[in-house]
Amino acid sequence: MSEVTYEHPSYCLVSFSRRQGSPKLFGSALTNHYSYVTLQVKRTSLIRDEHDDRYFGSINGDIIEVDMSAAQFAELLTTMNVGLGTPGTLRRLNNVRIEEPPDLPSEVEHIQLTFDKDLRGFAKTVLEKSIPRAKEILAKQSLTKADRAELLGILDGVSRRLTDSVPFILEMFNESVGKRVTAAKTEIDSLLGVILRKTGLKALQLQASEETPIELPPKGK
Repeated sequence: MSEVTYEHPSYCLVSFSRRQGSPKLFGSALTNHYSYVTLQVKRTSLIRDEHDDRYFGSINGDIIEVDMSAAQFAELLTTMNVGLGTPGTLRRLNNVRIEEPPDLPSEVEHIQLTFDKDLRGFAKTVLEKSIPRAKEILAKQSLTKADRAELLGILDGVSRRLTDSVPFILEMFNESVGKRVTAAKTEIDSLLGVILRKTGLKALQLQASEETPIELPPKGK
């Protein structure tokens, strides 16, 4: 039987590979990464002869290439059928390079900016109007029942605004920081895994090179 090559649009090769470096990754809680994981899907051909099947992946046949942080990769594998999916960074599509993702504030930075904006807005819309009016009421020789009610309303409005917004923003901030800490731990675990694997391989290679070969006795003895 001679070698036969089969091709079809449905044939592909799928692989995960760990790479070194710190690329810009969409949706990652961290800015710097020790390493990252790349998903590749390539077009392929089936080569069959009388002994086995082999798969030939085209060098220029990338259907899709996606980069993920170690934390994103772990989330992808452990949250099947949950939500819409895990964020990733598309690098190549149909062998065409995709431009780098734009610079955006991290989730923590975004919450900080939002909190600062809310506080400034609160100071401008509430305090700047409420404090002068409260001072005006308190400056009176005697306060009427209506004055007391208005003053209590001012204080209640300030308290309610703070009670409604600050705890929610703080909760979101703590949740975002927690995501960053979890991602950092995953990155460190990933780095340690790479170091341990490399160290173990080097130790095995050194041990194999130092082993004394077994001497067989001469024939006839």
